[in-house]
Amino acid sequence: MKFSWKWINELVDLQNVTLLELANKLTLAGFEIENIEKCQSIQDHIIDLTITANRQEASCMVGLAREVSTVFNRKLIQDVHLSNDNINNNTDTNISHNYQNNYFKESQSLLNIRLQTIKSLKNNISPEWLQNYLIGCNIKPVNILSDIQEYINIKWGQDIEIFDASKIDNNLIQCSLMTVKNSQQIILNKNIEAEILQYKNKLISTLGIESNPNIMCDLNTSEIIICGTICNPEYINRITKQIKLNTEKSNKHLKKILRCDFLNAYNETYELIKKLLQGIHIETHEYHKLLENKISSLQVSKNNIQNVLGPIISQGNKFLSVQTILKILTQLNFKPIYKNKIFYLIIPKYRQNDIKRPIDVIEEIGRIYGFDKFSNRLPQLQKQGHISKQSIIIYKIRKILRDLGLQEVINYSLTNTNILKQNATQQISLYNPLLEDQSRLRNNLVHNLIINKEYNFKQKNMYFESFEIGKIFNSSSNINKQLSTENTHIAGIMGNINYLRQSWSTKPQQLTWFHAKGILEEVFDKLKANVTWKQYNLSDKILFVDNVKNFFNPKRTAIIINAITKKPIGIFGEVNYQMNHKTIQFESTYIFEIHLNELITSIQSNNHLTYLLRSYSIYPSVTRDICMTLYKDTSIEYIIIKIKKTAPKNTRIESINIFNEYYNKSLKSRNIGIRIKYQANDRTLNKEEINSIDNNIIDLLKSHS
Repeated sequence: MKFSWKWINELVDLQNVTLLELANKLTLAGFEIENIEKCQSIQDHIIDLTITANRQEASCMVGLAREVSTVFNRKLIQDVHLSNDNINNNTDTNISHNYQNNYFKESQSLLNIRLQTIKSLKNNISPEWLQNYLIGCNIKPVNILSDIQEYINIKWGQDIEIFDASKIDNNLIQCSLMTVKNSQQIILNKNIEAEILQYKNKLISTLGIESNPNIMCDLNTSEIIICGTICNPEYINRITKQIKLNTEKSNKHLKKILRCDFLNAYNETYELIKKLLQGIHIETHEYHKLLENKISSLQVSKNNIQNVLGPIISQGNKFLSVQTILKILTQLNFKPIYKNKIFYLIIPKYRQNDIKRPIDVIEEIGRIYGFDKFSNRLPQLQKQGHISKQSIIIYKIRKILRDLGLQEVINYSLTNTNILKQNATQQISLYNPLLEDQSRLRNNLVHNLIINKEYNFKQKNMYFESFEIGKIFNSSSNINKQLSTENTHIAGIMGNINYLRQSWSTKPQQLTWFHAKGILEEVFDKLKANVTWKQYNLSDKILFVDNVKNFFNPKRTAIIINAITKKPIGIFGEVNYQMNHKTIQFESTYIFEIHLNELITSIQSNNHLTYLLRSYSIYPSVTRDICMTLYKDTSIEYIIIKIKKTAPKNTRIESINIFNEYYNKSLKSRNIGIRIKYQANDRTLNKEEINSIDNNIIDLLKSHS
């Protein structure tokens, strides 16, 4: 967007503010200045500004003036905060209104429309100030009516057009005869059905898409019709998808034209024409669709603001004060009230498209105060982090599957709308997808794995077994609202016609159903998951199974059940090759999909052992193998305890292990071989010490043999 430096000064009181200061402030506020060039002919500067996608209300002079007023905390010279909620508020009391036009009322596209006819205009060249405004915005003046139209559209960002009434009909135009209807139109060489505005079968405009270029004003125009419209963005989006291209007009409506500025812009258009070209007003006809008029309010806690933005560098790492936050919120025209550590806000109508959550308000506070003034260091945490149980199990599953020969793949979470038509209601649609093939969030993993296998098969990679661990998304209806859920699933695909070979001399065989099931059972065994298997029944209603059931052959499919809770945790079976493409040998291919959280509940975890920590001796140990005879009334556990007590000071028995045992039935005695290992903590044991320990142990054993 290019705008005039002089023009912005006439809308906002920027006294003592230089152009460089404006550029720096706007850049820090999130509006990138691409270029500044001086226009010698009008003694002005043209500023090229990039507007972010979520701030389209600032892509006109009034919106930019509101933003500059907020950033610099300066007053607007012209009051552009009026919302025009009352559609009967019109400056010309002689204008007759008709709000009950059934054609407009039944329209799917129209939110607002206003039509005015004026005759006996004294056409003239545009005044110098008007031409300078347009040149300052890099627009070439054409004629006074076209220039007024461009001026209003640049200033207010509204879709207000001026048509030559004599090119529509030779007689005086009657606004009440304007109609809206569905009609087949050729737009950008494509034949589509869209709503059009017409007068006695004469096309005026394809609403929200493009207007009839043959009825535009010129230097000879003396009778006009002023047409202002705001169209439903959802309708425009549907039409532009059909033609697969956006027009300048459709882009404006897709960005959600501000309804609160509609009458302000239209009234200024009318006043400019009356002032510069005079003329006689004939008739006004208008319709404004009543939408639910909720006051947009938000609540933001002081602690949340301070925790997100962090401390201020220049104030000794102190946080924003309540007074500073209130001042910024007032600058933003949010009408703040502070009570019980909560800021209660009313969002102005021109910001309701982008300020919808508390985090949006916090971002605005940081943007106006200056993000560069906050500390960019993360707070130091005293708590030690840990790896979650789910992450540990995912790591273990990944290793097991890799060891079994499966390759891990990662696919997009976005998918095509028409993957499973019968489950379309359970999929979550994106509001504004970049591509039609990526318009919904996936609700299963196996579909992409089948596509991966098919692609590799076409590339002559016949032996491709893979698995994926990823997120799936579902939508379900509750009594009061629509619920969206996100879960982690594990899915895999395996098998080909040469999967098995019993020996080098035998012919390779394809993977069988039971062998594939055995591979999956091996995974469960290594995870120590307690599962059972159940035959699949088409009448079973399981959400994540319903999402994938069409990919499975119903006669060769099993449900995996948690043996403890009796809940299903996954599905396994042969690919339904009759439904899918036949480029792969699907009859030897098997797939599975498992709900991770349900699988975790089936895993039996052992209690951790209690470990004793002690210092490790760096000196060598001594090992002795001793054989002894014990009778029935003597316990080996008792002998081991006594041996441990024979160790002298600073010497310990490291271990005592039984390595052999023989029972003599005739003598009713046991011959037991034990291995004793002992060492000192502070020295290497010498010969005398070793002999002393040996003799002590031998004497002990003799007394109990």
